[in-house]
Amino acid sequence: MKSPGNWTVEGLLAGRPEALALFHAVRKYIESIGPVTMEAMKSQISFGTETKFAWVWLPQPWDRKRPENSIILTFGLKLNNVTGD
Repeated sequence: MKSPGNWTVEGLLAGRPEALALFHAVRKYIESIGPVTMEAMKSQISFGTETKFAWVWLPQPWDRKRPENSIILTFGLKLNNVTGD
């Protein structure tokens, strides 16, 4: 899937087959919840509906705490009426 700037999932995860497999597992799960849009960018891939809610990117080269073929998945969720219970 191409996005502005011609970025692709395959381009971002090139040479990292394990990371690509992890990404496809995440994508399959997110898409199983319902219709979403996906946008590949220079350094990340986002998922959203009316607003973006999940992002996948690669660990930074200097972050040696993470396995080489890992991906980072971040969720940004808005909670309504949170009471702290």
